[in-house]
Order: sequence, then C-alpha cells, then structure tokens
Amino acid sequence: MTRTIVLKESAAPYQVLADQDLDREPIILERDGKPVAVVISIEMYRAVEQALRVVTLPAASKPGMISFEQGRMDLQRMLPDLLKTHANQFVAVLDGKVVDADADKVALAHRVYERFGYRPIYMDQVLPQPRVVRLPSPRMVRQA
Repeated sequence: MTRTIVLKESAAPYQVLADQDLDREPIILERDGKPVAVVISIEMYRAVEQALRVVTLPAASKPGMISFEQGRMDLQRMLPDLLKTHANQFVAVLDGKVVDADADKVALAHRVYERFGYRPIYMDQVLPQPRVVRLPSPRMVRQA
C-alpha cells in the first residue's frame, strides 16, 4: 500500500516524520495530479540499487549466466596484465580474479571444477586480439 501526498505551489517545505513506517508504505509525491517522486526507506533504496546493478548486466536466461558474464567482463578488465603473464594460456576467472591457468583448456577445467565445484566459471584463452571464427555460408544445390 502506498500513500500519496499532493504538492502545492507554496513556500512551505514538506516533511516526512521519522516515525512513519516507510518500510511498509512508500510515499508518492504528486504535483498537478502527476507523480513526481517517491519517498522510501534506506533499506528499500539499497535493495533497488542492488537490483539495478544486476539489471545493467546483459540479460541472462538461466541462473549463473550473470556470474559467467561477469567473469567475461573481469577477464577483459584484466587483459593488459594477463597478456604479460599468461599470454596464449587458458585462464579461469572466478569472483573477479584468475584462480588457475593452463595451456590445456580441458586440464584447466578438470582442475578448476574439482577445486571449486561445478558452477559457472569463465574460462578463456588470453589473446591480444579476439578470436574470429569464420563459418562458410551454406550453398544451395539445385537439382535439374
């Protein structure tokens, strides 16, 4: 349930008393019949702020995709330093840091999943340029 306060053109300031239960009831401020602001508790504000951080990541259709995408972004952020220490190796990125590296991606995956359990962990090769995969276009064969 929300409460509405209509703002009037006057010099008098509006006050929200500390004893009002904002956790349970946000207050909508209106001017000329249109909502212009909402007063909410700091706890609700922090929850909304956290939700907005998650929404700004690319859309994920499955649980764990957000952390996987975060690992990809972390790798891009660390790429200049990784090119100096792990060039052409595969690295595993978890929680914003490189947790293991190997020249063999399969060996790396076995080790990382054994150590951290089966969960979304971003693994990719450290290359100066992104890999480009070219797929030939399918050709249509006409029969006479």
